[in-house]
Amino acid sequence: MKRRNLLKLGLLALSLALSAALAEIVLRLFYPTPYYGYKYIPPQQQLFQYDAVLGWKGRPDATGIFASADFRVSVTHDRYGYRNATPPFVHGKKSILVLGDSFGWGWGVEDAEVFTSYLTSRNRNINLYNLSAPGYGTDQEYLTLKQFLEAHDPLVPTGVFLLFYFNDFQDVLDTVRYSYPKPRFVVRDETLVLENVPVPDLRKSEYDKPSRDQLQLHPSLLRHSQLYNLFHKRGDATLRTIFTRPSGPAVPAPESRTNHALTVLLLRHIEALCKQRGMFFHVILLMTANTYEADRREMERLRAELETMHIEHSDFLSRTFPSTDLWLDGHLSKYGHEVLGSHVQDVLRKKGI
Repeated sequence: MKRRNLLKLGLLALSLALSAALAEIVLRLFYPTPYYGYKYIPPQQQLFQYDAVLGWKGRPDATGIFASADFRVSVTHDRYGYRNATPPFVHGKKSILVLGDSFGWGWGVEDAEVFTSYLTSRNRNINLYNLSAPGYGTDQEYLTLKQFLEAHDPLVPTGVFLLFYFNDFQDVLDTVRYSYPKPRFVVRDETLVLENVPVPDLRKSEYDKPSRDQLQLHPSLLRHSQLYNLFHKRGDATLRTIFTRPSGPAVPAPESRTNHALTVLLLRHIEALCKQRGMFFHVILLMTANTYEADRREMERLRAELETMHIEHSDFLSRTFPSTDLWLDGHLSKYGHEVLGSHVQDVLRKKGI
């Protein structure tokens, strides 16, 4: 009896091993995991550097591999620390700036696939220059625009696009975002007052790590097994989704009225900054198919206020936009960037640009 049980256990172990080997072969042939062999390093750490005003800012001339469970892409920053293949101003082309967070920066897509590069390479008249950075809120985007215009005075771009996603309402409330310290504005007597500057350098040492760290292979099974890669990232994400998903309908945070008012004031200041230099200002409201209803209502409220203030704006993405065209973590795919590029081109065409 004992020998029979041992034989059964041996056969079970053998069948499990063969099944795992077969799964490994199938994955390598038909569903390779891009994360394979690379350790995940937040882009703030490997491609950005500490900045006393912005919190983090693109590292000039930085290059590296940015890998996750769903993608492995090359990222290149220009000499100013932004993800662009062209300089800010190109002779014979109208320069248009883009402000945004990871959606604008191009999370998960190659350099040439980011909508700014995609559109610029296909248009002889315009040069979209991307000032976006992962994790940025509207406050950091406002400060980025001010810095850029001051650094390039007296050159004047034609206009500015700002990509707004619903998490930007929360971004402007925090002095730490995604565990990295950042600046924050508060409203006093209807005036913006900047706080937390200089930004604490609590994680400055991480920014100062050699950029070669990003190219080191992960010293674990990530280097050897596609099957392990698949469950290493997706399994953690699935568990987080299960245990953190709200049990009821989403409810706006108590401070939503405050951060909404701050967001509106920041957008008004960006528009004023653009008007001072004769530039147009256009807000693109991003709403994915999985946006919570409460967040969607907050975005609709913002849209109504933009209309009241006569600030140019347009919607991109809707309930009907196929979720399969987004990355697992909710960012735009290559196709999504192409659609966004077409949307921007349509806006410019209507403006006669």
